[in-house]
Amino acid sequence: MYKIKSILKHGEKNYAQELENSINVYSTSGQKNTLADNVIAAIQTAICNKRVISIQYPASGGQEPESRMIEPISLGFYEQNWYLIGFAG
Repeated sequence: MYKIKSILKHGEKNYAQELENSINVYSTSGQKNTLADNVIAAIQTAICNKRVISIQYPASGGQEPESRMIEPISLGFYEQNWYLIGFAG
C-alpha cells in the first residue's frame, strides 16, 4: 500500500489511509468470496465518509429480514466471511 499511496494526491492519500485502517483481511485460503464488489465498495465509501447505511439483517426463526441503519466502523474478512463492525441506530 505504501507504493500506491506515494503517487496519490493528498486527498486521495487520506482516503486510501482510511480504507487501509478500516479493512482487515485475515485469511482467504485460496477461495473467492462471493460478496458483490459493489457492496464492499459501498461499505468502504460509507466508512471513509462516516455515513450511515441501511442493511437488511436476517431475523431469527425464519422471519422476514429487518432493515437496520448502521454506522460502519470497520470491515474485515476472516475464514471466508465478511464482518461489518459498526453502530446500529
